[in-house]
Amino acid sequence: MRLLGLALLSLSAVQLGAGVPTGGNCSIARHRPQGSLCSVAACKVCGKLLPSLMIIGSIKTGTSSLWAHLVDHTEGTVVSGGTTPKGEISRKEKDFFGDPSQWRMGRAWYEKVWPACPARGRLTVGVDATPAYHVWYDAPKNMAAFFGPVATPRLRLVWLLRDPVAKYWSYFWELKSYGEAPPCPRPARPRILPSRIHSLRL
Repeated sequence: MRLLGLALLSLSAVQLGAGVPTGGNCSIARHRPQGSLCSVAACKVCGKLLPSLMIIGSIKTGTSSLWAHLVDHTEGTVVSGGTTPKGEISRKEKDFFGDPSQWRMGRAWYEKVWPACPARGRLTVGVDATPAYHVWYDAPKNMAAFFGPVATPRLRLVWLLRDPVAKYWSYFWELKSYGEAPPCPRPARPRILPSRIHSLRL
């Protein structure tokens, strides 16, 4: 799959906004993790391996493939946490920071999705691969409120983009395999007025 772009971005530190819904006192806001991706340091505060890597991007850009490779072929170095009531898809896409119904569940609810801390000295990275975080307006603000001004700049985002035409056809064939498909695009023809045609013939 040809990607138009792949960017590693750091969320900028912002002031806490409305805050995180109540329901627990676990926070990594006061801790300064060692290393850019290691999630283990946060365990010293909350006892859970919270994500430090976010994978975002629009539909059909390869987020599922990248997530699967990271989780399945890194011998436990990258973990994705458990599922939520949304089902098996939530093993990859937690939706917590963008979906208002998930965000209202609160901090403690999100932390329960993640495994306990690994053995001391083991490098482990938690990953939340929710593509829609790049379109949900409140996602950056919610991440900043959840992780706090110290840990937020240490989050890492992998943002996947793709050529729009290639993305459309990928989505087209996927829908067609399900027995449905959007209208097939047709190239637009320039409209020439009759007066213009007459002048071209002179």
